[in-house]
Amino acid sequence: GSSWPAIEAASPLCSLCRTRVELTGFDGFLISDAAAAEDLVATRCGRHGLVLSAGNVALRRSTSAANSGAGFVRLSGAQGRVASSIGSWNGGGGFVGFASNDLRYCNGSGALGSVGGQDEDPLFLDVANGDLRLHPYSPCLDRGEPSDAPAGLDPPGFPRFLDGDLDGVQRIDMGAHEHD
Repeated sequence: GSSWPAIEAASPLCSLCRTRVELTGFDGFLISDAAAAEDLVATRCGRHGLVLSAGNVALRRSTSAANSGAGFVRLSGAQGRVASSIGSWNGGGGFVGFASNDLRYCNGSGALGSVGGQDEDPLFLDVANGDLRLHPYSPCLDRGEPSDAPAGLDPPGFPRFLDGDLDGVQRIDMGAHEHD
C-alpha cells in the first residue's frame, strides 16, 4: 500500500471544505497548514483519518470513522484545534494527541473532559458501507459548537444550520453531516 496521504494541505493559502476521502491505503488527510478545514469526511482509510502535522489549523464540523488507525491525530509539531467533530469507530481511537482545551463539542474517545465533549455511539446510518449520516436519535444532533452558525450546505448538499432534534432551537450537529 501507499504511504502517502490521499490529500495533503501544506499551505496557508489552501482551504479544505466539503471533501470526502475513503478507502485509501494510508492517511486520509494530512494537514500541516490551511486557511480553512471544515466539513471533511475520512472513512475506511488504511491508517489515520485526519492528521494535523504542523501549523495552527482550526478543523471544524468533520467526521472520521472506521479507519484502521485513529480518527483525528495531532502530532507534536501542530497546534491545531478541533470543534463540532466526530471521531468514532476507529481502530486507534477517536482523538489522539490533543489536550482537552483543544477539543470543543466533539464526540469520540479522547473527547471526554473537553468542553461539550462526549464519547457515545453517534448512530451513523450505515458505517460499514460508508454512510456516516446521523440517525434521527443520534446523541450528536444539535450538540455542535453553540457559537458556530455556518451558512451554506453540508457535504451531501443539505442546509448546514437546522434544528435537528426539533426542540425549537437551531444549533449545528456534530460531524460533517447535518441531520436533515
